[in-house]
Amino acid sequence: MKKIIFILLLVFTQQAYCQKEAYHWYFGTNTGLDFSNTHTESTSLGNVLGVPSTVQGPVSTFEGCFSISDKDGNFLFASDGITVYNKNLVTMQNGTGLLGHPSSTNSGIVIPVPDNPALYYIITAPDRNNTAPGLCYSTVNMSADGGLGAVVLKNVSLTFGSSGYPITHAYENLTAIGHANGKDYWVVSRVRSKIFAWLITSAGINVTPVISEIGMDLGIPTIAPSSIGVGTTKISPDGKRIIHADYRFDSNHYLTIGNFDTSTGKASSFQFVSTYLENLYSLEFSPTGNYLYFTAIERGNRGLYIKPINNISAPFTRILPNANIDNVQLGPDNRIYAIGNQQSSLWIILDPDNGGTQIAEVPNKFISPRLPRLGLPPFITSFFNIKPIKGKEIVCVGNSAEYSVEIPSIGSGTQQIAYLEWNFGDGTPVVKDYNMSSSITTYKQSHTYNTQGVYTIRVTPYLVNGLVESSKINTITNTVAECKVVTNRMIRSDLLPN
Repeated sequence: MKKIIFILLLVFTQQAYCQKEAYHWYFGTNTGLDFSNTHTESTSLGNVLGVPSTVQGPVSTFEGCFSISDKDGNFLFASDGITVYNKNLVTMQNGTGLLGHPSSTNSGIVIPVPDNPALYYIITAPDRNNTAPGLCYSTVNMSADGGLGAVVLKNVSLTFGSSGYPITHAYENLTAIGHANGKDYWVVSRVRSKIFAWLITSAGINVTPVISEIGMDLGIPTIAPSSIGVGTTKISPDGKRIIHADYRFDSNHYLTIGNFDTSTGKASSFQFVSTYLENLYSLEFSPTGNYLYFTAIERGNRGLYIKPINNISAPFTRILPNANIDNVQLGPDNRIYAIGNQQSSLWIILDPDNGGTQIAEVPNKFISPRLPRLGLPPFITSFFNIKPIKGKEIVCVGNSAEYSVEIPSIGSGTQQIAYLEWNFGDGTPVVKDYNMSSSITTYKQSHTYNTQGVYTIRVTPYLVNGLVESSKINTITNTVAECKVVTNRMIRSDLLPN
């Protein structure tokens, strides 16, 4: 009997969280931004490439709003927390009566159901004035109504587990992050002195949350003037940090900063950073998590602030002091976008990982009456994690292999990427890729290794001013092996098929 044994190669695969799910934003008074349709705009810093188009939207909301697109960037649905609108911008089938609230900081967030591309969970948060529903989840089936989708399960309460808190103590904040396994999700909320994390898998939502003790109880949610329960919670794109903004009037106002573990859902090592700013409201991390951007709204401290995360004791700085900025959100192009209540301008932080030194104002971006209010849609923050180099985990000596790296935006001005330098770690000359384009997000190179070993591939972006864009340097370890075909020497060649 002939016997042929092949040594097979393992190809590394992992589900990747994409950024195109955040391509369509609907917020404010029937306005929005479309990142699938970008163009060059004149700004306070000159012409800026890749600015999203302004669109008319179905949502009219003071604060809370959320939306989701598919992995290819096609808009699916949006909501103010009460009514869900489909891709035709009309009410989705059975899409009314959700228990979020247009005046909740985060009235809701959308989570794809793992392993089922047709299903999505909507998690809603009530307004602090109407906390009876607590946090709830509903299910959208996008295969219903001819692909327009339908809400098929509605307003199931999430419990606070063994904490002893009743559902009426729910705060207005919601955030979400991908699990360390690259497949599942955590949906997270701060309530009083605890962080709650509910695990979402292909089997559904685990209604028993993982509970982490913060060590500071902000109290039962209340209406104005104290307004306990208002303010954003965010997890950094890499899933390592969690921060909550304490909005309250007439008291010391803290940024509560802790670590987060995407394997377990536990938060830990909390620190309380006094700001002495009333009405802390929105938060956003730079793509690598090096900087925190946050806002204070209303009164004399209204505006945008920045703080380095790796040095908690460092002071925060107010930037653009003359701009009435109320909310910030990281975009799919790794820029941070900022809006103000009933302001016609859009502000774009072009270099969020370099301390916000370049902020472009787009005047008259929004036209009355379709103006922003206080809210911007939240997204699963791991959508914005910088993607690793992709390639085979093991390749054969002498065989060409392809590697790719995803760069959602090449930037603009002095922060525009001019070329990528590929170093394959085997002593061969580096490869410089000058074919940069605002319409391309994935860049590829092929390489052949002639000697077995373990090599580190490094992709370094260089800016137009010749400096390295250090926040987007990317590396991967690659194993190169001798790949042999072993056969039985007793095989008779005359018996092999022609």
